[in-house]
Amino acid sequence: MAVSPGGEPAILYQGNVSFGHLVFATNHDMAPPSTTASLAGSAGVAGWYRSSVRVTLVATDDLLVLNSSYRIDGGPWLEYFGPFIVFGDGNHTIQFFSIDTGGFVELVQTSGFGIDTNAPTIQTQASGTMGSGGWYVSGVRVKLTANDIGSGIASIRYRVDAGPWQNYTAAFPIATDGTHVVSYTATDFAGNPATMGTLNLEIDTMFPTSSLSIDGTPAATGWYASRPTVHLAAMDATSGVASLIYAIDGGGWQTYVVPFIVVDGAHTVEYRATDRAGNAEATHSIVIKVDTGAPTLSNLTPSGQLTSSLVTVSWSGHDDVSGVVSYAFRVDRGAYQDVGLNTSVMLLLPDGAHDIQIVAFDAAGNSANETTAITIDTNVFSPSGPYRGIPSYVLAGFAVGGATLFIRRILRRRKPGTEL
Repeated sequence: MAVSPGGEPAILYQGNVSFGHLVFATNHDMAPPSTTASLAGSAGVAGWYRSSVRVTLVATDDLLVLNSSYRIDGGPWLEYFGPFIVFGDGNHTIQFFSIDTGGFVELVQTSGFGIDTNAPTIQTQASGTMGSGGWYVSGVRVKLTANDIGSGIASIRYRVDAGPWQNYTAAFPIATDGTHVVSYTATDFAGNPATMGTLNLEIDTMFPTSSLSIDGTPAATGWYASRPTVHLAAMDATSGVASLIYAIDGGGWQTYVVPFIVVDGAHTVEYRATDRAGNAEATHSIVIKVDTGAPTLSNLTPSGQLTSSLVTVSWSGHDDVSGVVSYAFRVDRGAYQDVGLNTSVMLLLPDGAHDIQIVAFDAAGNSANETTAITIDTNVFSPSGPYRGIPSYVLAGFAVGGATLFIRRILRRRKPGTEL
């Protein structure tokens, strides 16, 4: 028999508990004690903490609490003497109960929580057609993957360039040409934020453009009469021009550095530009025709003395590069008359001296001329006429003969019987 701490008579006996404490039995203690656990730490969400957790057990009873016991994560039971600390990332379970002086044993209580002191990590994956120098030559899809070994990923957020932050749900595209910065972060359920990361992307899906200009003005036929200078230029709005190359007449490709000169002949010039992303434009092609030499004229006839007013003038013309495209003639420095590609012309000219000039034109506008001098004498009595003066000689003979007969007759009359 004994007196309880409250001054009431009681029976004192050894309780059937592991600690072997003495228990007071009275008729006023009809229920076991009640124990609550108070958790303190840097709280996150969903029962997670971002730090170690301080656990405080508080037991109440209608008579008197004898003791409280606890264990951590299924470990050994420990008698509670004051707040204790739970360390280590992961999920934890605290079990506890109390015993009162009346011998009532509380049912084991359980409190669960998690500790996550590590921030999540994020990996990025960009997919697209890779060009040169780290540039993409297509749109890019960006995939974000976050990992957390503790509480798990609560959210992933990102933004492109200076745009608004968005919740990441699936891979997203970036299609606009230019340089882009993707910023991203993640938060786990404990509230730990990942260090914000950035992904730099360079996209250039457009080809560069090149152009060609020529110093000089061609003839209407497209031929240049002087050697032209060729200038090339290229531009690219995004990654910039990496190279500008050209080839002449299917020869080897050359890097364009300074303007170049095209020599005589019809030449095919090809050129194209490539940007730093590796985009190469389609090859351009242009034919540049140059002829700096004049055509040649030969076999110009007739010349010298002629006895007919109807004269056929003929000649030969040749041009090795652009070719002869027309001829013209003029008589005695008169106006030129075009005869196309005819190499002869029939003229009706009066007696006298004449200069006939023939001009040949090639496709580049170059010209050459030759002149022939003729003298026409159609007088039949002229020594240079068509009969070389024979009629004049005949008439002179008749005149001489007649005069001779006349003189002989006169002499006969003066000396009869005498013959001359």
